[in-house]
Amino acid sequence: MPLEVDFSQVERALMALDKKARGSAIRNSLLKGANVVEIEIKKEIVRQGHKDTGSLYKSIGVTKMTNRGMSSTVRVGIDPNSFNHKSPRKVAIYGFILQFGTKKTAGTYWMTKAKNKSYDESRRVIAEEIKRVLGLWRLLRRF
Repeated sequence: MPLEVDFSQVERALMALDKKARGSAIRNSLLKGANVVEIEIKKEIVRQGHKDTGSLYKSIGVTKMTNRGMSSTVRVGIDPNSFNHKSPRKVAIYGFILQFGTKKTAGTYWMTKAKNKSYDESRRVIAEEIKRVLGLWRLLRRF
């Protein structure tokens, strides 16, 4: 259930940056976009009334980030290791059951709803951050 954004248009501009600056720009822009998704997921948990113990709410965050040049990925979801809980596996199972349901209960698809609601905003935030970095780079290049 990843959020995919096509950056083929800005790829050439980013390739003009040196390797460290390019990696930093991509990483920072993806993290800012991930924060938008994380906030929306937490809002969806509260909206649907799943904040009994707060364990699921506290476990939402960036779970994995991979940097492979222009093909970087960030994952936002349930990270049971992000806080001190007696049984982190139970938190992940609880989130899964709420998302997809069981034989007897229907799933609420809270993660999917939050991802769909935050899609446009996260794309906008990522694009703004990349534009900001490229603008600063062009400005510094003049000197």
